[in-house]
Amino acid sequence: MCEYLLITINLFLIKFYQYFFYLYHAPYIIRQIPETLAILSNLCYSVPYKNRKSIKNRRDSTMPKLLYQGHGSFRLTSDDGVVVFIDPFLGTGYDMPADVILITHQHEDHNQISLITQKPGCTIISNVEALAGGKHNSFSLRNLKIEAVEAGYNKGHSIEDSVGFIITIDGLQLYFCGDTSKTPQMATFAARKLDYAFLCADGFYNMDLEEAAQCAQLIGARHNVPVHLKPGELFDREMAEQFKGPNRLIIEAGEEIKLS
Repeated sequence: MCEYLLITINLFLIKFYQYFFYLYHAPYIIRQIPETLAILSNLCYSVPYKNRKSIKNRRDSTMPKLLYQGHGSFRLTSDDGVVVFIDPFLGTGYDMPADVILITHQHEDHNQISLITQKPGCTIISNVEALAGGKHNSFSLRNLKIEAVEAGYNKGHSIEDSVGFIITIDGLQLYFCGDTSKTPQMATFAARKLDYAFLCADGFYNMDLEEAAQCAQLIGARHNVPVHLKPGELFDREMAEQFKGPNRLIIEAGEEIKLS
């Protein structure tokens, strides 16, 4: 009986001590709550973000980009910083040194290489290299795949000295038609499930808006972009809006987009 009494008294004293301990220290404990929560918040969020970005931010930072410089000129930048120029002529954006320069043909509105600063070891692939050996050649360099494809088929551009390019960059396939009208090879592109097709549509030197829309239907790219619209102009919004191809994407001259 005495043992049970002593145990009961001890438990009572312990609870009594705990009560006054928390009562005495309560103001201090309450004051520490915000700081404690802040530390826990940092542990839960800040440390992981220092070591890795969120999925969204990581995707945004690594998406390849395309600058439409106007007319038939483009600048591509891969997610690891490889810079590719296609058919330099006019517009802005020539301040970035090039790793690769692509020229679809030798008309002066497509081959102004002098506008570009070249990095050491810069690779230039013109229609000459693209058609060497009497065939359309492919090139693999700097984590890119570059395929020459048919172009021409009109009075201003011969299939013997004109090419288009399909560029595979960061898992995306981009078709740059160069100066051309409809080509037989376009019928094979739908099976490739291209992501972007950049189609000339001036109707003077090349196919017009109606034929370009037919080509877009045939090619079946996720995005069809009308370019090379008005001779002597970087861009013509009115003409671009008249392009009736499926999955139309209008990009203004000087506009840079993230490719996805």
